[in-house]
Amino acid sequence: MINTQKLAYTVFLEPAICDWAWVKNAEDETMYVGRCVTAGEYWGGHVPISELLTEMVSDWLNPFRQGMPDSFFDWNAFNAQGIAIAKQLKLELGDDVDVRYVKPTEDPSYIFEEGFAILNDGSVVQMTRKPNIHSSNQ
Repeated sequence: MINTQKLAYTVFLEPAICDWAWVKNAEDETMYVGRCVTAGEYWGGHVPISELLTEMVSDWLNPFRQGMPDSFFDWNAFNAQGIAIAKQLKLELGDDVDVRYVKPTEDPSYIFEEGFAILNDGSVVQMTRKPNIHSSNQ
């Protein structure tokens, strides 16, 4: 049997351990990012990535290799790099997968703007959170 399930990759840095990419079924609309497929520059996704993308990730991870950056850290520049990584990942993986960029929760702007979806044409759109739906019996 062939697995035809569409995958969704999320570029999301876990600063303490420098993991940066996660995968799950694209139909899963929960906030769960999925299974980690990276460790630093190591990539364990379903297809290989380019040396260019590996170098982009290495540069992006550098501020976190010695611990958390200080309060003057430029989160805007960091997120711009993260979005560029997500766009390159989308370019390399193609239209058969979804790719998203989610800001680290350590970024103060995370509570206002969580992340972005990378569309097939390479454009970037802000993701909106779906409200939690509670049972009327509660």
